[in-house]
Amino acid sequence: MRFKIREYFLPKIALQDQLGLDVEVISLKRDPIEIYSNFLRQINDQKKLVASICRGSLLVAKSVIAKNRHLTGFHLDKEFPDLVIRPIVEASGGIWSDDSPVVVDGNLVSSRHPNDIEHFVGGIRSWLSQQSNSKTNLK
Repeated sequence: MRFKIREYFLPKIALQDQLGLDVEVISLKRDPIEIYSNFLRQINDQKKLVASICRGSLLVAKSVIAKNRHLTGFHLDKEFPDLVIRPIVEASGGIWSDDSPVVVDGNLVSSRHPNDIEHFVGGIRSWLSQQSNSKTNLK
């Protein structure tokens, strides 16, 4: 439970404090979101931001949006072998990287662990900035 709390609150607080964003948790229903998410595929299809940290990259992999895309996630396989997600990501066609604290591939931003929160927020900031600049250039 400790990982889940940090994975939720650290990014939420960092995005609010450092980027001034209003962060809301959304779902199609009040029950926990299933790992296979039609909702996440819709967000990805619209090229909106998909950001995952730690074991959240499982959702990306299981939602079939990781195929042929670079991402990272929980990487402490020697310390916590039961929590390893790399084989699942790779089996879903994802291109794994655990030597970088944040990986940005198009609209997909992923990070290894809540300890990499500054890099995670930086990746999101960079993606948002690129979106803002491209909208400005279209005007």
